[in-house]
Amino acid sequence: MIERLLVVLRKTFCAAQREGKLSLLMVGWLVALLMCSALFAPDKAPAQADQEPVPIPNEQESDRPLPEAREDSDDQDDQDDQEDLESATAHHVYAIIADAWLAEDHKKLAEVVAEDGVVIAIAPDRKRDSRYSPDQAFYFFKNLFQFAHTDSFEFRRLQDEEEGGVIHAVADWKYRRTGSEALVGERFIFTLTSSTSGWGLIEIRAIR
Repeated sequence: MIERLLVVLRKTFCAAQREGKLSLLMVGWLVALLMCSALFAPDKAPAQADQEPVPIPNEQESDRPLPEAREDSDDQDDQDDQEDLESATAHHVYAIIADAWLAEDHKKLAEVVAEDGVVIAIAPDRKRDSRYSPDQAFYFFKNLFQFAHTDSFEFRRLQDEEEGGVIHAVADWKYRRTGSEALVGERFIFTLTSSTSGWGLIEIRAIR
């Protein structure tokens, strides 16, 4: 539309100039129209540079299977530990408990808890016994070591191991409460029982 208007204006300007009828007013209007048409004329789109096409995977690439996820090493370690516990002797389980207690490893301690749970009676008043499943024992030991920091832990007496029975051991624990430098000593009896899944911890009881 604008290009046609420009053509008409040019023809009118040339005809008026030939006939000598071109006035200053007409020249001013023609110049103004030409300037406006040039100002508002749409810009030509610049030539687009050659662009590389986006690569589309072929059928073979799209059907290529994804790499398999690597097995979690922690899960594998847990499985190996469980197999070790099933074949461990009672004295070996007591050694695991001692190492875990010294390291304040609540996860390892929960792993040696019997499937039916463990009775823990180590409160100061010693009037209440509580039974914890392995999962509950995990959090019990975790909370315990947040407020009591182990200084030493050692089994003093171990009962002779009897296959298929129950075995007891006495341990001394020395620790410091959070925010205190005073050393506190406790003595516990740890009781294990044997089952098809190996030796498991069934009771921790404080004694004097």
